[in-house]
This record gives sequence, structure tokens and C-alpha cells, in this order.
Amino acid sequence: MNKFSFAAFASLALSSFASASIIPSLMSVTPNGSAFNFTYTAFLSADQRLDPAATANTTCAGNQLCSPAGLTPPSGTFFTIYDVNGFNGATTVPTSWTAFTLMVGQTPSLQSGVPDSSLVTNVSFFYNGPKLPASGPRPALGPTNLGNFVIGSIFGSQTVGYYTAQATKNTNDITDGTLTQNVGNVPIPGVPEPASMLLIGSGLVGLAAFRRKLFNR
Repeated sequence: MNKFSFAAFASLALSSFASASIIPSLMSVTPNGSAFNFTYTAFLSADQRLDPAATANTTCAGNQLCSPAGLTPPSGTFFTIYDVNGFNGATTVPTSWTAFTLMVGQTPSLQSGVPDSSLVTNVSFFYNGPKLPASGPRPALGPTNLGNFVIGSIFGSQTVGYYTAQATKNTNDITDGTLTQNVGNVPIPGVPEPASMLLIGSGLVGLAAFRRKLFNR
């Protein structure tokens, strides 16, 4: 079972702000009944902005519109966390964000080589609010915390996964308003090792036998 330090990943993310758009970082894994909540915090680099109108008609890998059906008005400002093992359908997002789930995608056009299993769900978070930052110096004085994004999984362990993101340049030069994309690693739910699954299965069998014995008295 692969386990990784939240602090190590946060440090890696902070060191990448100069060349990235949106960077998600896993902050905690907490039990939620029989499942687990993976809580990510996303940061926007200082020289970037969230600008849905500027990305409305952008195309992603496969020459498909980045904006998913059902998102009105359209937006190509988003980040995707790939191959969320054990995804149980639960997501929580900040205001002006919407979560979409697909088996493949959404992937920015220049990041089409990201490993992506067609058998495991991806979760994409799309921004559809006002420009952020709306004003102020360009670039901003520091990264912007975009809030917490929660993904539910039946698994509580971690492994290394991938994310991609797409935003817009926020500068005082000719790059202002141009599309930006990035890719990186982030912890995702990990599938337990076979030995762990066997122990879980053995425990469930033992519990069932105990209940039968209890009710047959």
C-alpha cells in the first residue's frame, strides 16, 4: 500500500506556482460512515485568473469541447483528478464550481498523454463564476486559495495519481488572456492490497457467522 505525506505534496505544489494554473493539493482523508472523504484545496497561481468566458469554446483532448453538456453558460476553466478509485458519487464544491464525472476526460488539449483508465471515474471541477481575481495588480501578489473540494471513496488508502488544469493568463503583457494548462501528481484513493481485502473479507464472514450463532440461540 502506497502512503504519501500531505506536507510533501503541499510543498511540491507550492514550488510549482510559477509555471502552473490551478494546483490541487490533498489536505485530509476523513471517515464518512463506511466511506471516506478526500478533501483537496486548490490554489490559483499568481499570474493566472479564472475567466470562464475566455475559455468557453476551448477544445480538450480528442477535439471535444472542454465545457461539458449541461454547464450553462459554457466554461473551459477547470481541473480534473484522474482515476478516483472507489468513487462513491459524493462531491462537495465551493460556490460557482460544478463537479462532473466521466470515465475519460476532461483533459486539456496539450496534456493528452496523461494516464487515464477508461474503467475508473475521473472527477472534473468546472468554474462558472465571475472573473477571479476581478481586479488588482497583474500578476497578483500571491496564489489564490480557491476553496475545498471533496471527493468520496469507499477506500481510505492513498496512491499517486494525476491531475490537469486549465485557466487563463493574468498579466500586463501580450500573454494576458491566453490559455494556460498544467499537469502534475496528486494523492488519490488507492485500492487496498489483496492481503488487506482478504482480511476485510474474513472479518465480514466472521461477523456473519457470529450473527447467525447469536440469532439461532
